Amino acid sequence: MCTLVRYVSPTNGSIRTELLELIPLNATDCSAVKIYEAFKLCLNQKDIPLNNITGLACDGANVMVVNHNSFYSHLKTDVPSVILMKCICHSAALIASKACEQLPRSTEELLRGVESYVSGSAKRCAQLCEIQDYFNKERKIILKLANTRWLSMYQCVSRVLETWDILLHYFQLAVFEDKLKSAEFILGELQNSYTKAYLLFLKYVLNCFNSFNALFQSRSILLHKLSTASVQLLKEFCSHFLKVDILNQIHLSKIDVKNPF
Repeated sequence: MCTLVRYVSPTNGSIRTELLELIPLNATDCSAVKIYEAFKLCLNQKDIPLNNITGLACDGANVMVVNHNSFYSHLKTDVPSVILMKCICHSAALIASKACEQLPRSTEELLRGVESYVSGSAKRCAQLCEIQDYFNKERKIILKLANTRWLSMYQCVSRVLETWDILLHYFQLAVFEDKLKSAEFILGELQNSYTKAYLLFLKYVLNCFNSFNALFQSRSILLHKLSTASVQLLKEFCSHFLKVDILNQIHLSKIDVKNPF
């Protein structure tokens, strides 16, 4: 476990970040108790009071933030005044991931299948380039969908939509020449207008999340904009299924989204 310390330099007043200690952990038992005990021991050995800690900012991993038996719960026991701030970017990624589970599996399978098929051999990559050249289109590679970074799906969706017509011609040829079930499945999805509609929806909504996340990843000081941006994101999503007059008159926290009236 890497422990860093940030402090104001007594010599020139600059803010410095330095390595405090690399704490070894037993990989077979990285429970919340073990992690917290190792962290607490490190601070005690350096004569750093636990009461100096005012808050914990981290992702939403259970070992860190669940109400019982987490790093935060143990820290809260020793420092009752400590506050918790979960990573907004990580939370947004979890929201996007959970929402994507409601979409047809074929949508994700198409994104993974196209990349896997084209990158399967140098010959297939070359054939895609040839078709792009034939139709006077810019050569673009098909991006691989990451398993853990759901918000990276936006780039994958955009690339497939940009090359949609090219991919149609490519897989029509692939089905004829290769006669593989995987190529037939991909061609069938490319010819399905509902699949394209889902991808167009994903492109729109994931772009909203990415723009929102960019604010929280900026190196500039944007604290004064974050609350407004959060409310605006919620309003944008709500405007697609709530009556506009209701949305403008009532605070977001008081809207019952399950009430059709």
